[in-house]
Amino acid sequence: MSNRRNRFVAPFLLALGIATLSGCGGGNPLDPVINPTTYELTASNAILDPNESFTIEAISTNAGVTGHDFQVEEAGGGTVVQGTGSQTNTARYTAPPTLGTFHVRVRFFRNSEVRATRTFTATVAVASE
Repeated sequence: MSNRRNRFVAPFLLALGIATLSGCGGGNPLDPVINPTTYELTASNAILDPNESFTIEAISTNAGVTGHDFQVEEAGGGTVVQGTGSQTNTARYTAPPTLGTFHVRVRFFRNSEVRATRTFTATVAVASE
């Protein structure tokens, strides 16, 4: 019986050793399991007066992010102007003159591939006195 067990144990241990060693190698410091990429906005929401402006900043821990874009989702939901040059990760949102809740979609790109999408929510309300 022990000879029969050894015939199964030896190949199992060999396969386990190969699987373990195949994972060895320099170790990627940007391993997504060890260092997951985060995609964030400095603020995900704000309460604004009509026509008030607010700066939105997109932040990522992934050095491979090559661009961003900012777009107001609702028609008549205000305007957004993206920064230029080294400031393309920021945008200036200006609330519309109408009250309501509006959204700015922020996309993070790596080359032309969308890596993540986040949403900034603006609630346009009359300031309380």
